[in-house]
Amino acid sequence: MSHPRHEAQIKAVEAILEELGDADIPRLLVFNKADLVDAERRDEILAEHPGSLAIAAAKREGLGEILKAVDRGLVGRKTAGRGAM
Repeated sequence: MSHPRHEAQIKAVEAILEELGDADIPRLLVFNKADLVDAERRDEILAEHPGSLAIAAAKREGLGEILKAVDRGLVGRKTAGRGAM
């Protein structure tokens, strides 16, 4: 999150996923080092990427939110899978 070119980093990852044929896989956008930006900037970045999360891994802040988001995603996929049968 604190990197001045974080948008370029996101685009690079998306390009790699596209090359691999994995552009449509579910994913969670997580911004690390949220503790290195002010609250206003953090909120701006999160607003630009709805559904994304901000964490500070070195301080172990926000890790529970990642687990909750992954759990919600897995439950949603399980439910969708049952309905498709």
